[in-house]
Amino acid sequence: MAKRQLLLSIDHGTTSSRVIVFDRNGKSFPQIQTLHKQIFPHAGHCEHDGQEIIMNIISMLKQTVQDIIMKLNEEYEICGVGITNQRETCICWDKFSGKPLHNAIVWHDTRTNELVDEYISKYGDKFAFAYRSGLPFSTYFSALKFVWLVRNVPEISKAISENRCMFGTMDSWIIYNLTGGAQNQINSDEQPGIHITDVTNASRTMLFNIKELKWDPWLCEQFGVPMSILPEVRSSSEIYGRLRLKHFNLEGLELLEGIPIAGCLGDQQSALLGHKALRTGDAKVTYGTGCFLLMNTGHSPIFSTHGLLTTVAFQFGKNLQKDKIITDSSYGPESLTPIPSISPYIPQSPSPSSTPNQYMIQQTNPFDSAVGQVKQSQEKKEYLQRKQRTYYALEGSVAIAGAAVQWMVKNFKVWEYVVISGFEQPHDIGTLAKQVEDTGDIVFVPSFQGFFAPRWRSDVRATFVGISLQAEPAHFARALEEAIALQVREVLVSMGEDRQNERVKQKMEKEKESEKQNVELTETNEKEDKKQEEIEKKQEKEEQEKLKKERIKERNEQLKLKQKLDNEKLKDEERNQIQKEIQKYLPQRVVVDGGPTEDEFLMQLQADFLNAEVVRPQNIEATALGAAMAAGLAVFGPR
Repeated sequence: MAKRQLLLSIDHGTTSSRVIVFDRNGKSFPQIQTLHKQIFPHAGHCEHDGQEIIMNIISMLKQTVQDIIMKLNEEYEICGVGITNQRETCICWDKFSGKPLHNAIVWHDTRTNELVDEYISKYGDKFAFAYRSGLPFSTYFSALKFVWLVRNVPEISKAISENRCMFGTMDSWIIYNLTGGAQNQINSDEQPGIHITDVTNASRTMLFNIKELKWDPWLCEQFGVPMSILPEVRSSSEIYGRLRLKHFNLEGLELLEGIPIAGCLGDQQSALLGHKALRTGDAKVTYGTGCFLLMNTGHSPIFSTHGLLTTVAFQFGKNLQKDKIITDSSYGPESLTPIPSISPYIPQSPSPSSTPNQYMIQQTNPFDSAVGQVKQSQEKKEYLQRKQRTYYALEGSVAIAGAAVQWMVKNFKVWEYVVISGFEQPHDIGTLAKQVEDTGDIVFVPSFQGFFAPRWRSDVRATFVGISLQAEPAHFARALEEAIALQVREVLVSMGEDRQNERVKQKMEKEKESEKQNVELTETNEKEDKKQEEIEKKQEKEEQEKLKKERIKERNEQLKLKQKLDNEKLKDEERNQIQKEIQKYLPQRVVVDGGPTEDEFLMQLQADFLNAEVVRPQNIEATALGAAMAAGLAVFGPR
């Protein structure tokens, strides 16, 4: 009898870590979850104990062996391990002792506010480094957290000068410990743990060049980060190393010894993969306290003019061919077939306060146009190969979603107005909201903590407007649910506009290049050679300035377009034509996950506002499944 092949997923999040076992059909076994402490040394600071997190994971691995693997009646084989983690959170540790030099600084920690202002003042623009990193100066990303550590923790500065400091995001810390740990914790004839990260986590540090797909020496220099302390960047799906857990001295872990670690992604990217969002234009929305939206933009990065983030979605290993992955509808190992879904929410009659759009998925390969422009040196051939295996994404966030629902449930005591029994969970607010046909002209602005993309306003606060004497609790509930759905729509529209602008830009560049070639054909070879030499000499020196000018130009063009759309005197025909052009690049289908998606009324509103199918999988463990899929692809390969 053939052994049952299993994949183990380690899902490390902001408040807890989980271990989940999947079979090759994507079926999951009961998960094991452990909370870790949230450390708040000062107002705005949030830290995690790196050692506690590792020991929690080791304890859960042991429990997994005892409670799941040992109890399976049939023979089994764990074929690979995938890891997904909270992004941006970073930690420094001593490579000889293996101990953290400071607690991990969590992604939402705001201690670097003053550093953000310092760098914006120094470089003149919040997005000054975005043309390289895809990211703005922000408290979120890892680079400024490192600057703070160097300036405020003498032990880290000393460790750097003594060449014993290692730095990384939480995936690096976890993989390092699971593959052997520090040099003095293991036998002298064994290698220490490996120091690696994957492209998705590297792309959230602000030290990574997302176009060249490697650490950027210039960015590292601006933040004072020695490149020697950084992990090696690998793809999201390949065999990095194997579990070596003897140094933990725990009985039962020997059954896991030698299993390959073969998948690694940041949590939001892992969810995107878990939803099989593999085609250009595919999008997913994770609803929670806020909302995280990612849209697959294909094999070239799109730099947003709306303040959206440009990030790496995932990159497959060398053994996986791009065409096999994209064209095979049953992509992935046999067991990792598409997640079973409930019936999608089909757009119905639009809400009075919405204007539905028609969405189309545009499948393109913008990378093709660049192939002929790259010199065929070995280094650039390797770069092209990496690029073909790399997918990029636009990312936007809605600051408040589920948190607003919880606020209303608590403060409005909405359960008193619901006529059905069993109303206990916050997401059931939809039961109240659907009791009315519209909001009664009430509009809710859910800016409890300001707005994220595309408005980026930290100075505004939440409010209800349009309240009349006829207003009932159900009107307030519906206004809140519509506000959540409309914010998601606004981010997706911004993504669509960015995709449209990129298409227009590429078309203009092609036309410009074609015109240039026609002119050059009329010139002598001598003049052509001389002109090319002059261009090549200037390119390296002027590259940075040129990219900045292009970004300013793109932003100005987008502002003009937005002003044109907002102009009330614009003719209806022209406005509709502009909207049609934008809507061509918005998705027909959006996959969702997260607790608030259990609110069926909210999901139906979302489908109506997008005029698109909204699909909620039966298995909502998309994040953990994405890591397992990445590991399965590396171990089994696409079929």
